[in-house]
This record gives sequence, C-alpha cells and structure tokens, in this order.
Amino acid sequence: MSEITEYIDVTNEEKATEKVWKVCKRHGKQVEKALRRMRNIFDKPFYLIPNNSLLGLVARREHLKEPVLLLVQSICEHLNKALPMAFHRNLPKNENDLNDKVSALIQSDRVEFEREHPSIRFACTNVIPDHSTQDYELLIESKYLRGSTSPTKVRDGIAADLIEYPQQAHILFVVYGPEHQIYDDDKYRREFENQRRCTILIVR
Repeated sequence: MSEITEYIDVTNEEKATEKVWKVCKRHGKQVEKALRRMRNIFDKPFYLIPNNSLLGLVARREHLKEPVLLLVQSICEHLNKALPMAFHRNLPKNENDLNDKVSALIQSDRVEFEREHPSIRFACTNVIPDHSTQDYELLIESKYLRGSTSPTKVRDGIAADLIEYPQQAHILFVVYGPEHQIYDDDKYRREFENQRRCTILIVR
C-alpha cells in the first residue's frame, strides 16, 4: 500500500489509505451496477448463456473462486483431453515416463496458463528440488495405476505426499488409470479432498 499512497496528495499515510479504500469501494459499486445492468439486458430465460462470455463467468461465480483453483481447473481440462491422446497407442512404461509426459503437456501450455493466472507459481514435483516446494502455490504430482500398483497402493502414496508437501500449497494429483481399477471416482476423490487443499484428477 505504501507504494501507492506516496503518490496521493494528502498529508499523511492514514488519509492516503482511506482515500485509496474509498476509490476501490466506489469502483466496486460501479462494477456491480454495470454487471446488474448487463444481466437485466442480456440474461434471457429462454436462451443459453455463452460459456466464455462475461455473463457466463458471472453466472458461474468465477470471480469468487480462489485463483489457484481456477488454474487447477484449466490444467485439469487440458490433461483430460491431452493425456488419453498421448497414450492412445502406447501406455507409459512406468511412473517416471508418465511424469515426463504430464510435465511436457503442461509445459506446452505454460505460457497460456501463466498469462491467464499470472499470480500463481506452479510446478510438477518431478522437475523441482524437494527443498524448493515451499516456493510454489500449486504442486502437480502424477500417479500411475496399473497391474500390481493397486488403488490402495496409490492411495498410500497420495496420503504420504499430503504429509510431505507444504500445507499452504494446493496439490493436484493426476491419477492415470487406464485399467479402470477405481470403481467409484467421487468416493476416491473425497477421501483426500476433504482432508486438505488438494485435487484428485482421475484420467483413463
């Protein structure tokens, strides 16, 4: 705040802070008024709302979501489409191979992710040193569910990671299970997502 208030023509910092607060409050009311007017004009009950329109964003309350969750949503949408295509012919050789592919797919769209979510630092855990995990708001970890690697074994790995990684970080677990060993996706997700800040993405 001090970087802003020094440019405001008032006698002390307290008055400058109050002036900035009033400007922000006035701006917020003007934005709310404009959104209400937009909704009254364009929100027709017998027409669909375009998904990527401002009206659609407001209707879904995107502005109330945490920035890190919006980034998680974007990455999940990308991986849900890209991972099955990447392994259409040949499955990953092992978990390291899966990690490399997930990292490459995220890296291919990193510029877009950073442009849309500039305030969030994110990384795949296989490409950063253990001691630097504290520096990121979002950490991405991949798990390969197949053959002898059962849902229980993957569950134990996720539980251990949730303890190991910084509590302030959001963890995105990408669980790739082409053999459909998880029978209840929602139950599997809830077991972890109800514990701490994490998202379980199950891809087949």
